Amino acid sequence: MAKKATYEDYVVTIEDNNSVNVTKDGKLCGNTKDALREIAALIGMEFDASWTTRQFGAKLLKAIEGGNVVPASDTTSAKVEDKKEKPANSASSSEEDALKARIAELEKELKKKKSVKAEADIKEEKNAKKSKSNDPFEGLMVKVCAGMYNQRYLYSGTDYPVDKRKKPMEFKNRLSNRRVTITKPFNICKYPVTQGQWKQIMGEGFNPSHFRGDDNLPVECVTVEEMFEFIDKLNKLTGKKYRLPTEAEWQWAAVGAAKDDDQGKWAGCSKEEDLEQYAWFARNSDGKTHPVGKKKPNELGLYDMSGNVWECCADKIAPTWVKKDFEEHKLGNSEVKDPCEGDGNDYVLKGGAFDRLASSSEHHITCCVYSYGMTDLTNRSLRIGFRLAETIE
Repeated sequence: MAKKATYEDYVVTIEDNNSVNVTKDGKLCGNTKDALREIAALIGMEFDASWTTRQFGAKLLKAIEGGNVVPASDTTSAKVEDKKEKPANSASSSEEDALKARIAELEKELKKKKSVKAEADIKEEKNAKKSKSNDPFEGLMVKVCAGMYNQRYLYSGTDYPVDKRKKPMEFKNRLSNRRVTITKPFNICKYPVTQGQWKQIMGEGFNPSHFRGDDNLPVECVTVEEMFEFIDKLNKLTGKKYRLPTEAEWQWAAVGAAKDDDQGKWAGCSKEEDLEQYAWFARNSDGKTHPVGKKKPNELGLYDMSGNVWECCADKIAPTWVKKDFEEHKLGNSEVKDPCEGDGNDYVLKGGAFDRLASSSEHHITCCVYSYGMTDLTNRSLRIGFRLAETIE
């Protein structure tokens, strides 16, 4: 007849055929010997690892039936300790689940960020391509280095004294200097703005030029206000920082960013007999403008810096230092950095135009890079155009 003994949730049964079974909570334990060891540990019974399952079961049965077990308080304490550990295990499991969830959340965020970045990169690339296709000056800008030079001025005119009894003093083509430092490199366009470029930004229906028939002719008869409007639209379209050059930048670029002894009197050359190779002026222009880039460039690869059309600069009026006593501005007596004059309403013009002489002993308005002219905001002239500079970030 089968024998049984019960301890807490465990039931140990020795069948008639001497096989041993252990159930816990009514469920048969898969590994009988391990289950017997668990019971022995609970009741505080010592056992021998060499025992067979039958021997182990019989001794365990006898111990349970004989009452040779750990006191209930001790077993309860053991259970309490076991239960104390379980919450820790449960907490550990909960922390692990939270960590896994956080990792999954971070991976999701990273994937989203990568997707957003990829979309932004694609958008930026598209905008760059669009900007490039809409920019008529792409590939036409030339970088000009920073440097120091003597900014020369061909000064002519008459000084009228306050005392009317004194005779006026005349200055004819006298050369004045000041030491200028260009502290940052900048870009400047190879050519004056053409009618084709103007129409691309301002619209086909608005071409104020007097001389027409070729989109590569320089745009002229534009006011300074319209120049600024053109630049504003161009910058919004391309996202760049185009602007008018300062007079100091223009002259530095015109002389090929050359040191003092190497500067030419005209853009590209020093001898008047060579000027026809570099400029359209009174001697060879036939009284009109010509398509840009048809003459030789200067040392930086810039075309039409002398002649063809006057080029407007960002400076207002002729620099005030020219109007002071001529003797104060000998070489070395005046030094400035990145000058851009801001007084008055007139803007400086440089380079001369198609109807100007190469040089003259009677007048300072020539094609010489040292000469200058002036125009106001609303003046239109078939002699006046402009060239773009660009700020380098």
